[in-house]
Amino acid sequence: MLCLLLPLLGSCQPAAPPAPKAEPAAPIFVLERGINYRLQSYVQILTDTSTGYAIEDILQPRLQERFVAYPDLPFDIQSNQPYWGKLQLENRLPDAEAHLEWVLNFSGTFTQIEIFTKDRAGNWVAEASGSFLPPHRKKFAPTRTGNWVKVVLPLHEPVTIYFRGIGERLALPPSFHAYALPITLYYDTLVSAKAGSALFTGLLLMMLLYSFIKFFIVRDRSYLHYSGYLLTVAAYAAYTSGDLEDWLGGLVFADRPAYYSLFKITLFLGVMYWLAFIRSFLDLEHLLPKWDRYFRYLIWLGLPLMMAFIFLAFRYNFSYVIDDRPTMFYIALVTISGFLFIYPLYRTKDPKGYFIVAGIAVICLGLLLTLYSRIYQTTYTVDYFKVCAFIEILIFSIGLAYRQRKQEEAGRQADFALQESRLAQEKKQLEADRLQELNAFKTRFYTNITHEFRTPLTVIMGMAEQIKNHPQEKKLIQRNSESLLRLINQLLDLSKLESGSLTLNPVHRDINLYLQYLTESFYSTAQQKGIRLVFHSEAREIWMDYDEEKIQQIVYNLLSNALKFTDEMGQIILHASEVLLEGQPFLRLKVKDTGRGIPAEDLHRVFERFYQSHPAEDGGGGTGIGLSLVKELTEFMGGRIEVASEPGFGTEFKIYLPITAHAPAAAPDAPQAAARAPFLPSTGADTFDQAHEEALNAELPVLLIIEDNPDIIT
Repeated sequence: MLCLLLPLLGSCQPAAPPAPKAEPAAPIFVLERGINYRLQSYVQILTDTSTGYAIEDILQPRLQERFVAYPDLPFDIQSNQPYWGKLQLENRLPDAEAHLEWVLNFSGTFTQIEIFTKDRAGNWVAEASGSFLPPHRKKFAPTRTGNWVKVVLPLHEPVTIYFRGIGERLALPPSFHAYALPITLYYDTLVSAKAGSALFTGLLLMMLLYSFIKFFIVRDRSYLHYSGYLLTVAAYAAYTSGDLEDWLGGLVFADRPAYYSLFKITLFLGVMYWLAFIRSFLDLEHLLPKWDRYFRYLIWLGLPLMMAFIFLAFRYNFSYVIDDRPTMFYIALVTISGFLFIYPLYRTKDPKGYFIVAGIAVICLGLLLTLYSRIYQTTYTVDYFKVCAFIEILIFSIGLAYRQRKQEEAGRQADFALQESRLAQEKKQLEADRLQELNAFKTRFYTNITHEFRTPLTVIMGMAEQIKNHPQEKKLIQRNSESLLRLINQLLDLSKLESGSLTLNPVHRDINLYLQYLTESFYSTAQQKGIRLVFHSEAREIWMDYDEEKIQQIVYNLLSNALKFTDEMGQIILHASEVLLEGQPFLRLKVKDTGRGIPAEDLHRVFERFYQSHPAEDGGGGTGIGLSLVKELTEFMGGRIEVASEPGFGTEFKIYLPITAHAPAAAPDAPQAAARAPFLPSTGADTFDQAHEEALNAELPVLLIIEDNPDIIT
């Protein structure tokens, strides 16, 4: 084995056995029980020279005298300075409990160390170890971490052990802590430690697997962050226990065991995942937005601190007293933040927050105890962190289960509410279908009965024409019959509008002539009431497409209303003009009267069907469908209607109809044909010359009318 260290020693020749008297008397540590002994106080130290002493030099009396007991050192131990050490042990265990094979454990601060012991022939044999030495170069390496050496200690026979070591980490001098324990106790302790670490890591990995699978099932990011946290805790625990190097020693960093210190970045990652889990688990963005932003900054802060740790590790040759500073700062900052976070989280009274509060308290306690161990205790241990981390993980696992149960309950409640909503919607839909069916039935009944009204009304009007005497009664019957027929036709048009069966029959001609004719039809009624009725157009001619029947109904209803609500000596104007709206030509019809007006509170309802503004004042003479029909017919033709009124000063209706030129031109006498329509009020005088009408009828073709009503035929 010594030959393997040729580059370090410069020679592999065995040293000659020294004379017994060359070794001066020195304190001997007596081993009386099979326990783990701490040997630091019995170590004697000698500073090596720049050229380096060989074991033969160390055995010389002049150097033996220069060894100084560790408690009495007059100088400070330095890094990168080789030192010789000397131990004298005597095995005085009872024969029944005799342990001949012992294990010496030297501090891991020795990056390179050689241990010299005598073999059975009395020759000094060197054995290499050290934390920077690859395990395959170590003679005794039951585990890849630690500086372990196996020695034989015969009963009741003092044994001298020399060692030469150096600490190559900057700012980290070697420590001369040394321990001796029987090999059976060593293996028992090792097996127990490995079993405990394996159990801890196995539990974490099982929880990790469950949490990872749970994430893919429920797609909850909390489980993903929790899985990352479990993985990093398991990795860090495996690193600190040496299991990670045992598992991966032959795969990575086989010749650079110091590089395993880089796995301390799992501590950064673990803290970052821990913070991310808290944010996701609590939905911190909505619960405590300011703390959510602060935790997000803490997470991102871990990245530059991780880079700083890696830089310092290589810069100072993995000297953990320096490269651990970013780690300690990050852990301390997160620990303090966690303690400060507990109070505002508790104030939210969020049931999930209690699990986080308990988990933070436990893990912060573990981190503080670990920091205390790291700074103040001789032997650094992460057992505090492991225990507290496991308790915290159990708390978080219970919290996740509680959260999942609450989410499932909320999901069931949401499903129940959804089902309730669907049932209510279906009920509403059934009610809507029922109402639609009822409305359809009403419409059919409304249309049918209106048609039925027209048949006896036609008979009455026909019979009135045959009355020879009683001119006053005949005139009364005709006027009221025509009014009733107009009302029935309006009801039919409204029914067609509702059913979508109303059609346009446009013609292209000058609408001014038609509007003038319609206005003149009301002159007689206006004269009888002492009202001045005027038609005025700003243009001599306005050629456009229009449906004569629809225009007739619009004008009739507007003029009829104006005549009804305008007192004697009043004035009504029908005004026509061509205007541009958004670049499109429109016909604007204005019907303005000086009547009583419409109250402001009723103005927005004048177009509602069957609504009457002041039925008591007009004696109930209106039906409330005229203006509704006007509005619907106007919109049906692509126009719009406006109304303005001031009580006591009159009302003004404005109708805008688009001007187009797509319909065929009408015959020149079409307006006169419209004069015979039954919609207009009777004036009591013939419109055309009888002879002219008979001549006109003689030129027309014969029309065959088929009627199944016997009263009409009669």
